[in-house]
Amino acid sequence: MTEDTRQDHDFKMEMVIANPDPLGLFGFAFATFLGNAATLGLYAGTSGQVIFECMFLGGFVQLIAGLQDYKNRNLFGATAFTGFGFFWIVFGVVSWLSYVHLIAPADGATIGWYHLMWAVFVFALVGTSFALTKFLTATVIFVDAGLVLIAMGAFGSIDAATKLGAASLVISALLALYIGLAQMWNLTFGRTVLPLYPWKS
Repeated sequence: MTEDTRQDHDFKMEMVIANPDPLGLFGFAFATFLGNAATLGLYAGTSGQVIFECMFLGGFVQLIAGLQDYKNRNLFGATAFTGFGFFWIVFGVVSWLSYVHLIAPADGATIGWYHLMWAVFVFALVGTSFALTKFLTATVIFVDAGLVLIAMGAFGSIDAATKLGAASLVISALLALYIGLAQMWNLTFGRTVLPLYPWKS
């Protein structure tokens, strides 16, 4: 054959990644519940086990989910999960070092500013959530309110504000559990088993 009759074809390989959001939501929910239920007096949260549960479930699990969301081009999930992943890693490291008396416990102003800056971060998530689902919006609103209340309690040594903030965060944890369960079931069964009520129909 004098002519090359072969046709050139462009092949595109794309790596398919399972949705990491349920994993990140469960990690957020477990750590947020455990980290704040003690403030409400549900259990004594000063043990090393609780510290490491928060650091690994809230920290590393969310970090893994967030990094996978970057590959999925999910800006909200990537930002929220990696951000809160580092939030809980910092919490775990600082709490553990304080627990073993290697560093002094954080003072009220430090705790207040830390939570207040994260409240600003979550406020950005609140605005973005209005393009997603109503359950997600409710979740991040409760997170933001909880962070602001804990910051107020830390600044002014107001125990009532701290407990209200913890209660708000526990509610957000329960909402996150619902969203994680809904996403997992809806994606697995290919239909709406538990509704999440998207803002855009």
